[in-house]
Amino acid sequence: MLGPKSLNLKEVDEEGSFSTQAIPWGLGYDTEAGTCNLPEQKLLKGAHLITEPCFDPGNRHIPILDVQRLRGNATYWQVVQPALRPELGAIDVLLAQTTPGDPYVCPKGDEARVEEAFQEFWDSVEVIRVLI
Repeated sequence: MLGPKSLNLKEVDEEGSFSTQAIPWGLGYDTEAGTCNLPEQKLLKGAHLITEPCFDPGNRHIPILDVQRLRGNATYWQVVQPALRPELGAIDVLLAQTTPGDPYVCPKGDEARVEEAFQEFWDSVEVIRVLI
């Protein structure tokens, strides 16, 4: 266990040596500094996603797939930026469909509740755009 073959050199070549900085699961960790960040590629991907025109205020014709992509990415973003956590609820409301299988969002509730859901979503998108 602690002998001359205790370290698998082939694995070290494939995975790299021990380091205080790593990017597991798409998040950059630095254990010496005690920080977690989004690698530049993930940040750029997020910036492109959140600026999609379908998320612009006033647009109610939003593909459910795009909202699902936004929510999935926001799950990663909120690890690095906890200020995003309250905004995720507004995204989740749009994921609750009145018509299962509809390719576009159709939040549940009466017209006033639907209007409120969209307004909260658009407000949250603006906050996310600023933070990203």
